[in-house]
Parts: sequence; C-alpha cells; structure tokens
Amino acid sequence: LVLACVPAGLRAQAAAPTPAGPGSILGLVVDDGGRPVAAATVVVRREADSVAVADAVTSASGRFRVTGLALGRYAVRIAHLGYAPQTRTGITLTQAAPSADLGVVRLAVAAVAVEGIEVSAEQAAVVLAPDRNIYQTKDMPAASAGTAVDVLRNVPEVDVDVNGKVSLRGNGSVAIHINGRPSPLKGDALTNFLQQFPASRIERVEVIPNPSAKFDPEGMVGIVNIVLKNNADLGLSGSLTARGGNAGGGGNGRLAYQRGALTLFAGGGSSASRSRQSGHDFRQNLLASPVTSLDQSSRRNGDSRFYSGDLSAELRLSKEATLYSAFNGFRSEGDMDVLTSYALLDPQQVALEQYVRRGPSGYTYDVLDASLGFRRVVKPQQDELTIEVRANRNGEGTDDRMTKAPSAADTDAPEGEVTLGDVDTRTREVSLQADYTHPLGASLRLDAGYKGALRRSTGDSRLEVFAPAGAVAPAQDARSAFTHDERFHSAYLLLQRGFGKLGVQAGVRAERAATTFELRRTGEAFDNDYTSVFPSVNLSYDLAPGRQARLAYSKRIERPTSFYLNPDVPSTDPLNRMAGNPYLKPKYTHSVTLDLSWTLAAGTLRLSPYWRRTVDNWDWVKLVDSAGVSTMTFRNLASLEAYGATITGSLRPGGRLSGFGSLAVYRQVRDASNISTQFSGSALHWSATLTPMFKATSSLDLQGMLRYSPAQDLPQGKISAWVMSSIGAKQRISGNRAWVNLYLNDPFGLMRFEFTTRDATHVQTSRSTFMSRTVSLSFTYSFGRAPQPTARRQPTEQPEQPQPAVPIH
Repeated sequence: LVLACVPAGLRAQAAAPTPAGPGSILGLVVDDGGRPVAAATVVVRREADSVAVADAVTSASGRFRVTGLALGRYAVRIAHLGYAPQTRTGITLTQAAPSADLGVVRLAVAAVAVEGIEVSAEQAAVVLAPDRNIYQTKDMPAASAGTAVDVLRNVPEVDVDVNGKVSLRGNGSVAIHINGRPSPLKGDALTNFLQQFPASRIERVEVIPNPSAKFDPEGMVGIVNIVLKNNADLGLSGSLTARGGNAGGGGNGRLAYQRGALTLFAGGGSSASRSRQSGHDFRQNLLASPVTSLDQSSRRNGDSRFYSGDLSAELRLSKEATLYSAFNGFRSEGDMDVLTSYALLDPQQVALEQYVRRGPSGYTYDVLDASLGFRRVVKPQQDELTIEVRANRNGEGTDDRMTKAPSAADTDAPEGEVTLGDVDTRTREVSLQADYTHPLGASLRLDAGYKGALRRSTGDSRLEVFAPAGAVAPAQDARSAFTHDERFHSAYLLLQRGFGKLGVQAGVRAERAATTFELRRTGEAFDNDYTSVFPSVNLSYDLAPGRQARLAYSKRIERPTSFYLNPDVPSTDPLNRMAGNPYLKPKYTHSVTLDLSWTLAAGTLRLSPYWRRTVDNWDWVKLVDSAGVSTMTFRNLASLEAYGATITGSLRPGGRLSGFGSLAVYRQVRDASNISTQFSGSALHWSATLTPMFKATSSLDLQGMLRYSPAQDLPQGKISAWVMSSIGAKQRISGNRAWVNLYLNDPFGLMRFEFTTRDATHVQTSRSTFMSRTVSLSFTYSFGRAPQPTARRQPTEQPEQPQPAVPIH
C-alpha cells in the first residue's frame, strides 16, 4: 500500500536505520597470528544502561566502522565463534572528537562447545532523542489490524478525539508529517485519510514538540511524524495483508526490488468501511420573545471506499550521489444516508412546527503527488546536499440531495421541498526545497536551506431549493466561488555545537508570504502579505549516566485556510450555518519545553513541563439571531496561554510485561477581551493513558489501551468526559514471515460525546453516539529474504535522531 502524501524516494529509505549523530567507532580485528578475522560481530552499547544501539560485521579484511552514533559513552564487544570475545569500555564520543579508532583488536582462539543458541531481541518501546520522542508501533496489535488513527491513539503524547482529530497537549494545531515531509492534506481530508490508512504500513511515530527552524513552521504545538515500513534487500521481496471486521475490510500488497544501484518500490491496496452515527440537539433561543426551542435529532449511516497506489525509484549515481523520484495517489469516496428531525417548540414545549429533512450525501477525496530529488552525501549528517522538486494536487467534493417532509414516519406524505447541494474544492501546490549541511571546524556544524512554494486553492458551491418538490425552476439558487492564492519564500540557518556534556542548537527561519483570497461571485478580494521570523533554540545536557535534560524554544505559525476564510458558504440546513472570516490573520505561538529523562533498569521515565502562548489566536464563535438561526464563524482573539506538564513512563521490553503510560495536566487561559469578556476564561484539564503489553507466549503478544479525559470547560460551553479503550492480540506463525492480528476497539461501549454551549443568545446541549465498538481480524504474509540494513538516509528535513535502541537478552 502506498501513501500519496509521501514525497519522492522517501519510501525506499524510511525504515532503514537512520544515523543518530556525528559519532563513529572503527577498528581492525585480527587473530593471534595477525590474520584478519572476517564476519566478527561488533555490538555497541551505551554505558549508561547497557542498551545495544548499533551493530556491525567485520569485512573480509577484518575492518569495521559503526557510524551515526549520538555523542556519549559506549562499550564495544567483539566476538566470533571459536575466539574469546573482547570488550572495550570507556569509549567517549564528543563534539571535539566524534570518532574513536580502537586500532587493532586481537581475538585469541578458544575452544567453544556449542549445543544450541537461542537469541531474542526486543526494540525499546520509547526512545528519547535530542529533539523528539520516538514510539515503536510496528509490533502493536493495533498496528496490523487497525488504522493510522488506532496507532496514534496508542501513543501516550498524542490525543485523538471521537471524530478522529489529532491534537498535542490540548491543541489541535498539529503538523502531520509522513517520513519527515509535511502532508499535503489538511482538515477533514487529512482526518479521513488517517481513519482509513492501514496501520500495518507504520513503523513508528515520532513526536517533536518544539521543532527547530529547519522545519516548516506550520503546526503550533509541534509535529507528529509517521514513519512507514519500507525495507528492501537484494532481489525481490514484499508482503500481503488482508483485513476484515464488522466495520469493513480490505487488503494491500507491496513489492520491493533492489539490484545494484537501483531500488524500486510499488504497492497498492483498497478497503471498504462502514460508519454509524446518531445525535440529539436541544437549543433555546433566548433572543426570541417569548423564548422558543429547537429539538433536533439526526442519524447518519455511511459507507466508504479507499484506494491507493504508488511507484518510486532510487538510482545511486555514485558513492555519494543519488537520484530519486516517485508518483503516488489515493482516493477516498463514500455515501451517507442522512435523516434529521426538527421540532420548533413554544415556551410550554408544544410543537409549533415539525418536519424532517432526509436524503443521500456523497463525498470524494483524492490526492496525486509527484517529486524528483537529488541527494549528495559526503559524510552522513555532516556534509550533505539535497534538492527536491515536489508537485501535488488534492481535491474534495460533496453532493447532497435533501428532501423536506412533515414526518419521518409518514412516508406517503408529499415532499415539501428538495434541496440540492454541490461543493467542489481543489488545491494545487508546487515547491522547490534545498537543504545543505556542512561542518565548520571540528565541533561546529551549519545547516542552511531554502524553500519556495506556490499554492492555489479554488472552490465552487451551489445550493438549489425546489419548493414544492416538483417545481421546474428552483425557488432559491445560491452559488459561491473563491480563489485563494498563496506564495511563500523562506530560508533558514541553523548552528550546532557541543561543549562537553552541553549541546547547543540555535537557528532562525525568515519567511515572506503573499496571499490573496477572492470571492469570484462578488469580485471582492482580500490581500494579506506578511513577513515572519521564526527563531529556535535547543539546549541538551547529560546530567549523569542515564539522565538527560533538554530545554527548547521555538516560534510557530498557523495560517487560515480557505475553510476559515470563506464567508460565502451556502447551507443545506436553514437553522445551522457556518461562515468563514476573510479578515482572519495568522496566529503565532511561542513555546518553551523542558524534558527531564531518567533511564532506569526497568525502563524510562520522563517529566516534561511546558509553557505556550499564542497571539492573534482564532477560535469558533457561535452566534444565534432572533429567528433562531445559529451561525458558527471564526474570530481572532487576543491570546491563548497554556502551561502544564506531562509524565511519561515506559517499561523495558524483554520480560512478560511492558508498555507505557502518561499523565497530562495543563491550564489554559483565554483572553478574548478584544471581542467580548464572555469568550475569556481559564480552565484546568487533565488526561491519562495506559497502554500495557503482555507477552503471553514466545509468539503471542497481547495489548490493551485505556485513555480517559474528564469534562472540560471550553469557550461558550463545556465538553463531557470521554473514555477510549481497545484490546489487541498478535500471533506470529511461520517465524516472523506471517502473523494474525485481532483488534477490538471500544470493547466495553464506553465512547460517547456531549457538548454544551451557552451565552446571552442561546443555550444548547448536543449528544452524539458512534459506531465505535468494532472488531477487526487481519493476516499478513511477507516473502523474500529478510531486509538488511543499508546506509540510506532520511530526508534532510528530518534532523538527526538516534537509531532505536535494541536491548539484547
């Protein structure tokens, strides 16, 4: 299966072990007679916790070189059958001396009686890197039988609400990256994609709370980077997956071919799913005299289909230069059967008017993405150049036919009116990006880059109302059309240097943006040109073996998309409207985070206090007029401030019980005095997540997930408490070539949702229930030789990160 959002050539690199830093260890292994020892095993372990972080095998000449090591203290063990092993300790890598040469290592011949060898290895569930936290997810039961949303719900730091919206630390302005590059999808299209993308394609999830200036600055609370599985080996290899359950099913397949300098990847898949949702709203109109009420019930039953495919290639031109390209696409389409009942009530709750609106609703999302790039690597993460051109197109369309009748029960009643709605939006973007890394002396490194992008979004909407239903000409014909042009030019500089145990990274990104939003129906145009500067600082310090501290600051931005800007939105619901605000300005966030981590014998513990302030923040504002019509729109508020802390702990794999959990507590202070004090206020929020994993047998893994969030105060109202839970099992068969997964979401039926809003104009209570209790069974089979690690590198957008630690026991 292929992800349309993945830029060119990245799938061929994403899962290969990635260098973590500038450090390297090398040497020559010989026997007592001075003859080279080939195929000796070299294992590098951190001295702080004895965790193996890298390994290598000596060449025919007896030489080895382990690269990509983070700076720190290591021990190296060299062994070969028939020889006594050698261990070297106290090997220290620093910015001033990032490379250690062990010289000649002599192995003495030793007789070894071998009756049998049993080896097992477990990847650490959580790896704490200098700028991110890495969660290994590929072995989770949810990561084979579920979707990307199921995987993200199992990551402690990531929140996914009942509608599939992703947030970090209480804020939904999260940048979703795929293999280190921003996804071209936004809003509902991105949510729909994550809800259907198969989890079996995901290797790990990386949470970057305070990205450096090297990253694109969008995403106020940070980046969630989804890294996909894509190993390749000499020859032909691949995998097949089939999945089915009460909410749908599907299948996908992948092929990888590597020979000499050429690497090819191809994949495709499809799936079908079902959704069921019901809701109830009760709203009092306080502006009417006497006060009236609206009692509204709805039901939405949907069926959707998902298709995807890709083809990518990588050609190694020389030892240092590589050319890569790719073409990817996906399409999601669905049909929804909608029924909404309305009752307008007087103060005594007697119906003044009753009717229903029902009909089919259809939607489509599609993405095409292509890219071409060149990469030259003289020394990994020390001397590199990457140039990439990327073009993508995505579209969204909806088609509604709503009929109005006196009652849902009276199917013979004549239709009072028919409402036809048609919406089509398209976005096209072309970008050029160049990234350069170069050493400035022994301990100083420079990163520099440029990105230019042109993006155009267009939308066309039409709403026709035929009353009576059989009328030839519409009684109402509303049309809307917009064009949103955005042009960006940005450049960044980033310097990194080590001072003993202290690591310093400082950078700045400057950007010029020119935007125009035009309403084609009226000819109105709204220009907004602005210049932004985004500084970043990251300080890391080794307090003691197994204890690290990281202090980081960054400035980020969220730009209003056409969804937030368009005020001319025809509505199929006469009592509930949504309108954008073309005068919205970008909002900026200043963020400071502190991470304190302890590596213990049983696992890891991390405390992360933070402070975040957003200026020119925008939010939903609901207005209700005297006729009872509710309009949701957006306004720039004065500021939004949040401060709190998260505590995350993980148990080291290897025993029967492992997993991780977290507790998050934060206070949010909203200042909306520029609009009205009724939108200002503060509230304390907290949530807890527990994800235990249990190894029942050597081939059977069990996993549970429980996430709880209490009721929260929001602008103009309150959201109810909610609970998410899941249970999964993964049974390996035929070694590691095949496995069966069983995944149950919301097994106890605890997921439900209630929302209350109130102000001087209205009081409203909304309740929703979902088809959340689902079961899914999947089967995966892989073929070909087991993939071998290669020296391929992640794209330069993705900064250095440690290779996930692999404790061996």
